Amino acid sequence: MIRVLLKEDWDHRLRIASRKGDLEEVKRCLQNFADINSCSDLGNTALSFAALPGHVNIVKYLCAKGANINTMTKPQGRTPLSWAVRGRCLDVVKILLEMKPSINTADCDGNTPLINAILESTTDIASMLINAGADINGCNASEKSPLAIAAENNRLDMVELLLENNADISNLGKKEKTPLSAAALGGNLDIVKSLVSRRVDINAINSDGNTALTYAVEAENDSIVEFLIEHDADPCKCGKNGKTPLRTAVVKQSLPLITYLLDHGAESTIQTAFLVAIETRNLDIIRLLIQKVVDLNAAYNSGHTPLMKALELGYFEIAEFLVENGADCQSYDKSKLCLLDYVSENNLGMIEFLVKLGVSLDLVGSGGYTPLTKAAEMENFKLVKYLVEKGAKLNQPDENDPDIAKTELDSYASWNDDVKFCLKMTRKEEDIVTGTGHEEAK
Repeated sequence: MIRVLLKEDWDHRLRIASRKGDLEEVKRCLQNFADINSCSDLGNTALSFAALPGHVNIVKYLCAKGANINTMTKPQGRTPLSWAVRGRCLDVVKILLEMKPSINTADCDGNTPLINAILESTTDIASMLINAGADINGCNASEKSPLAIAAENNRLDMVELLLENNADISNLGKKEKTPLSAAALGGNLDIVKSLVSRRVDINAINSDGNTALTYAVEAENDSIVEFLIEHDADPCKCGKNGKTPLRTAVVKQSLPLITYLLDHGAESTIQTAFLVAIETRNLDIIRLLIQKVVDLNAAYNSGHTPLMKALELGYFEIAEFLVENGADCQSYDKSKLCLLDYVSENNLGMIEFLVKLGVSLDLVGSGGYTPLTKAAEMENFKLVKYLVEKGAKLNQPDENDPDIAKTELDSYASWNDDVKFCLKMTRKEEDIVTGTGHEEAK
């Protein structure tokens, strides 16, 4: 039985033949009136299918027969030219460019054929696109320029090509980095040198408030940091919401970079970096910054001093170190410092430190708990023993539950003889409630 092929069948066979590179079948399909621009469910035409794998003869034949060179696939939004670029086929790109396609049509990622050529590392195709009029400064959906993309992908050859064709050396899009910052973060010293040699603004501030030097520090690239400093990068500069190079070095906990920056003019930003150093809990960094004369009692916009920040974070060893080096611990309203949070965190070191400062053992916190009743509820004998020995009140009433202290302590003592003995030595006025199976301490 002879099967009669419908037009839709020929359309489908045309696309399959184009993808496989079967020129004779392509010709046969067109002779049977297949639609040269028919699309698959994803928007692929015969030309799109032929462009990606680089079937030069089929691309040439389809173009000669009037194929639409600007169709876009779904959901990628790519034209035959974009597919040819991604397929890295120079000959197909050349054929399509001769047909004068929309050379700057972007795909769903906002990438033009030129940007795709950069991403695919095909310098010869990028050069051909530029010569054909591709927008050398057009940003993608992430607001990155071709030059910035080449820089952050460490493509020196692409950077040189773009610069030779007068790419905007300072283009950072609406919310991205300058090419220099992208190169600094990418860690390519040769690209950084190339950009600086063309008199790029070395201290340009990116949309996030950071400079190229800050990005070099973030990448912990000593050679780029040194090169930028040697070429007059400002070690103190940052914009709104940005970070200074020194602060970034502290966040990265890089002692060599911190030392280098301090030795090359970053001392005026040491105060803001110091508060960040507290957060890192790195005593070596804190010690280094103190040696450079930090004001240990400076109050920041947040209202914190370094000691307050250490107390808030529960870093007792840092707080103790700050006090030993001159931080003022007498200016605080100790009535507002509650041990309860540190009891909940089982942070005995911070509790001991605050008790030395004179913080009340009996200040009532949330839920009506005192440090002692919270420690008892947690069944933390070590904390209970410490607080009792330091003089915490055993029967301090709470306005919501007058018996909470006695209840929590006696409940704990009912099954733990160690707690029972500890409390009996302190509680003079009443006996300890004993639990089943325990003898009362005599």
